[in-house]
Amino acid sequence: MEIIWNRINRRDGTERKKIRRFLFFNTLCWTMIGLAAWGIVRFFAFNTAAGALSFAGYAGYFAGWLGGIVFLWRR
Repeated sequence: MEIIWNRINRRDGTERKKIRRFLFFNTLCWTMIGLAAWGIVRFFAFNTAAGALSFAGYAGYFAGWLGGIVFLWRR
């Protein structure tokens, strides 16, 4: 998360715009990580679209969105 924030913080723009960009890209990155995890797990179980949505959705929401908000509160 720190890497994403540092890259966004270097650009021009208001603080609100930077926060929106950070939350969007952080959520997107964690969603991709969730899809990658599902890609590995699907060989053993959860070989459905619902499994992909679950892995990507939960990772994106909890680690990406909520984790990003906590990160911004702490900085």
